[in-house]
Amino acid sequence: MRQPFYIVIIGILILIAGQVFAAAAGAAAAAGVIEPLDINKTADLRFGRVFYSAAAHTITVAPDGTRIASDNAILGDGDPVSAAAFLLHGQPGDTFHIFPPPKTITLTNGAQSLLITDFTCSIKTSNNGVLGSDGMFLFTYGATAYIDAGQAPGLYTGTFTIAVNYQ
Repeated sequence: MRQPFYIVIIGILILIAGQVFAAAAGAAAAAGVIEPLDINKTADLRFGRVFYSAAAHTITVAPDGTRIASDNAILGDGDPVSAAAFLLHGQPGDTFHIFPPPKTITLTNGAQSLLITDFTCSIKTSNNGVLGSDGMFLFTYGATAYIDAGQAPGLYTGTFTIAVNYQ
């Protein structure tokens, strides 16, 4: 009858031995804190002056700030012409994405309006860029203004929004 007693003792020893040979492991924890992205407008999108015309035409300001008119529109001097410019500041070397403005915005002058479309960014890689070693990046946007035939004279104004985030 001692055999069941030895089996119980051996079973208890196996359980105790299993716990004696148990192992544990530790893991490190880390969290990186980066600078938030900050965006500042450094220049407005300005189409300059165009003379009144009985014909419809377009005026395009490219991302580099050059201005082109269609359909023999006569461009005037006296008002500045510029692409919209934005300066990003954030974590040096990090990648970011620009969310472009809407496809069309409306500029108004009282009850009169004209459309701005075809926004074009100076960044040609799917609106993605990399912040420089100083954490900064400058980019620009141009667009096209559609001037209707007989568009009422005046200053047409409006706004658009650019958003960015880290990738």
